[in-house]
Amino acid sequence: MFAATIGARIVVLVLSSVLLVLTTHPGDLMSALTEAGMSPKFAYIISSTLQLIPSFPGPGRRHSARPAGPRTRGAAQPGASVGGC
Repeated sequence: MFAATIGARIVVLVLSSVLLVLTTHPGDLMSALTEAGMSPKFAYIISSTLQLIPSFPGPGRRHSARPAGPRTRGAAQPGASVGGC
């Protein structure tokens, strides 16, 4: 029973954080935090951290060391055959 309670709390915390990130503009969040009495430095830290979270790759995705630009312009891929054969 204790583990279920803790698990439910974690799920609620994660879902509410996702909802906050997806629905609140970072500038609005920073303004609201400073108006509530938080130091602007800490408000900026929280706001910038929440902006970075969506940019991390999800499970199964990898960051490529090679930029996507050359691939989209038709640059040769390592191990790709020339001439389509």
